[in-house]
Amino acid sequence: MDLVCKQLDCDSERTNATESFVAEIFWKMLVETSKKVSHEATKIGLAFGKPPFPDEQEMRSLCITMELSVLALVSVFYGLPKEQGLTLRKQVKLAVQDIVKSVGGLSREVQGKSLNGDKFQFLVGSIWECCERVQNLSKDNISAVSKVVSMNKELIDDAYDELQGAIQKAVDMKNDGEQVFDSDEEEDEEKWRSDEVDVAVAARGLVKVSQYCFKKAVEVVKTAKEASTSNLDAISRAAESVSAIVDVFVSYLYPPMNKRLIMETVADVDERLKTFLTALKGSDSYTEDCKKWMECLENSINHNAAQVENVTGKSRLG
Repeated sequence: MDLVCKQLDCDSERTNATESFVAEIFWKMLVETSKKVSHEATKIGLAFGKPPFPDEQEMRSLCITMELSVLALVSVFYGLPKEQGLTLRKQVKLAVQDIVKSVGGLSREVQGKSLNGDKFQFLVGSIWECCERVQNLSKDNISAVSKVVSMNKELIDDAYDELQGAIQKAVDMKNDGEQVFDSDEEEDEEKWRSDEVDVAVAARGLVKVSQYCFKKAVEVVKTAKEASTSNLDAISRAAESVSAIVDVFVSYLYPPMNKRLIMETVADVDERLKTFLTALKGSDSYTEDCKKWMECLENSINHNAAQVENVTGKSRLG
C-alpha cells in the first residue's frame, strides 16, 4: 500500500483514460469500488473484533482481498482524464490516497498481530469514513474549483477576523488608559507598540482587499462554463497561492512584529493577488460588466500595498 500511495504522489497526471470517457460511468464505478473497500474492511473488523481470531492463512486471504479492492479503486481513478480538470483530479486523487493510507494502516496492524482493540476499531472506522467521503466529492471541475476557492476564502476571512480582533483589543486597552504601548520596561513580546498598531491597521486593509478578491472569484467560478478547465485550474492554483502568502503575511504582524519580513512579504502578496485577478480575467464568465470591479480591486491592491510599505518603513526608522 505504501508503494501504491507513492505512485499516486509521483504520477499525478498518469491516466488510463480513453476517448470514450463517460462521467456518469466513472463516478458510478468509483463509488462502487470504494464501497467494496469499505465492505472488505468491515469483514476484517468482524473477523478480528474478538477471539478466536482467524489463523494466518485466513488473515492473509482477508488482507489480500482488501488490498485487491484498493487496487481496483486506484485503477478506476486512473480512468479520469486530466482534461476533465486538474483540480478535479487532485481532489479525487487525495480521496483515493486517504483510503490507501487507511487500508495500509489496518493491514500492518493485522499482519503485525498487534491487535489493540481500540486502535483496531479506529482504523476500520477511518476506512469507512474515507470511503464515504468519495460519495460527496465534486463531480466536475467547476464544482471542484468552487470548493477550493470557497475554502480558501474562509481562511482569508478567518485571518481578517483574528487580525481585526487583535487590533480592536489593543485600541480598546489604549482607550481605557492601560499601559500596553511604549513601555519603558523590557519589551513585552506579547504586545504591540503604538507604531506597530499602525502597521497592523495598514496591513488589515490589504487583507480586506484579499477578501474582496475571493468574493468576486466565487462569483466568477459559479458562472463559468464546463469547457474552461485550464483557466479554472489557474484560478484554483492562484487561490491557494494567495491564501498561503496572506497567512504568512499576517503571522508576521503579531507580536513580536517582524517588520523586515512584512516589508519583504507585502510585495509577494501584491504579486499573487494580481496573478489571481489575471486568472479571473481569463474566465469565460468574465465580461465587460466585470471590468469596473476589476479595476477597483487592482487600484485597491496598489494603494493598500503601498500603504503597508510606507507605514512599516516609517515604523522601522522610528
